[in-house]
Order: sequence, then C-alpha cells, then structure tokens
Amino acid sequence: MQRVRVTKYDPALRDRAGRYRRDEWTSSSDIGRAFRGQPLTLAEYLAVEARYLAAALRFLPRGVDHLRVVSLEDRGLRRALERTRPELVEAAFHGLSLREDQALPRAALSTVIRMILRELLWCRLALHGRVELEFGYDFYMYIHAAHDISGARRAAEASGLFCETMPPRERPERLEYTLQRYARDDDRDPAEPLPITLTRAQARWVLGLSSEHPADAPAAITPERAARLVDIVGSLPAFTFPRFDYLLEPR
Repeated sequence: MQRVRVTKYDPALRDRAGRYRRDEWTSSSDIGRAFRGQPLTLAEYLAVEARYLAAALRFLPRGVDHLRVVSLEDRGLRRALERTRPELVEAAFHGLSLREDQALPRAALSTVIRMILRELLWCRLALHGRVELEFGYDFYMYIHAAHDISGARRAAEASGLFCETMPPRERPERLEYTLQRYARDDDRDPAEPLPITLTRAQARWVLGLSSEHPADAPAAITPERAARLVDIVGSLPAFTFPRFDYLLEPR
C-alpha cells in the first residue's frame, strides 16, 4: 500500500537528517505560546486542524462509509477532558464510548479525528488492505492506501498542507506476537514473554475481530481467548486466571 505523510511542515525546511529547523507549534497545548514572535491563537489552531480533518476524509476510498478502531488508547480520556482548554472540548466528546474494532461512520470519524489531534485519545482508523489513517506525535498524519489518492493529495496540498511519499509499511500475512503475563498483586513476575506466530485470520479468530481489522494491535487475553489460542498453537504454559493478566502484543 502507498504511504503518505501529511503535515503542515514544509519539507524544504528540514535538514539532511530530516529534522525540522523552524520553530513551529506542534500541539493544541501550544495555543497562547509565541512562535517566531507571534502567539498561536485558537482560531489559527482550529483552521489548521480543519485542514487535517478535511484531508483525512478525502483520502478515504469512494464508497467507504466507515473505518475500524485499531489500537485504541483512551483510558485517560476523562482526565484529559478535564485538563483541556474548555474551548477545545466539544459536547460530542462527553459520553463517547469507543471499543477496539468498532465501526465508526463518517460523522463519528470527524469527532474521533479531532479528539486524536487534540491529544485526548489515540487510535488508528483502518479497513485492512484498503486504507488506514495513522496519527503520530507533533501533528504528523500518515495515510496508507491501496487506491488512487492523487486527487486527495492535490486537494490537501492546495489547502496548504504538505504531502510526502514515505516507504510503505510491510504487511505480512503471518504476524509475530509475544504473550505477556502480568501479576495483578506483584510487579515482580519472572515469566519470560512467549513468542507466538499467527496468521491474521487466526489472530482475528482468537480475538473475535472482524475481517476489516488488521489484527496487529495489542489485546488482552481472556479465558475464552486463551482457549482459542491453545486450539491453534497447541501446548502453552497453563493460564492462571484471575491471578495473572495476559496480553498478546505484536512484535
């Protein structure tokens, strides 16, 4: 799949090592701080954020009306909402309930992308083998796409963003995982991580994921999932629930 980095940063201002040389804001938390002698205003931030959101939605394939939640990290959402500037907390953010592999329609995608850019939660948004939106630190956005994105790329650049072609990410059908064990009442767990190889289809079955999920996200292992894992892998050290928690994590 193609991989494009979409940012507000002009590639001409990078040094040979790829480091950006100009003083720039990189987060909504920078609102009010001065950059090159000018304070970042709320209006300026929102205008740039709107360009990112519009670009992200334009990169979706024609006819796609949803994406899947992948690698969800939202445990600190309530505290993040409390710490964030009130002007950046929208009514739609309250009561938002997300789960791994959830199908998000376009209207919800807009809300979640704004929350990611405002550093309230994090996840990838994907349809396996077709398209993925990935967000990095410092207002970096990555598009992985199997379809023609030339028109979306031109539109993003016309809006003032910069699109850079990046090396594609390898997407093998067989994935390497580690099974981690954590003691609930003692952090000094001597167990070594156990390497496990699964196909994406096997991982989806073990974890109960849809065929649209890429199956490359960390996942808690419940007793039901443990039984399925044993069915595929065969002999494994005995699972000891509830004394230990288990995590299947891609390597």
